[in-house]
Amino acid sequence: MYWIILAVLLVVLVVLFFKAKHFKHGLGSYFLVFIMIFLIASTSYVYLTNDVDLTTFDGLVNCGKVYFSWLGGVFHNTKQITAYAVKQDWSANSSVG
Repeated sequence: MYWIILAVLLVVLVVLFFKAKHFKHGLGSYFLVFIMIFLIASTSYVYLTNDVDLTTFDGLVNCGKVYFSWLGGVFHNTKQITAYAVKQDWSANSSVG
């Protein structure tokens, strides 16, 4: 069942990509395509790495909890890496001629 949903989402993604040429604001449509690719890839990753059951309502709710927990972890780790990079003394690496 999951693969059917994934196939439908991929078809929608391809249609949106080709329709993106006709939008007045092409950048916004490419951003929408990027978001869809991210959602498909991230839900596929969570589905394949965790034992979730998509055949029942409780399984879907559990999958949503696992996905948003994973997504929160991604944002938390990104925040920590960015904060660490900002705190570095980057002037020591510059060469003065």
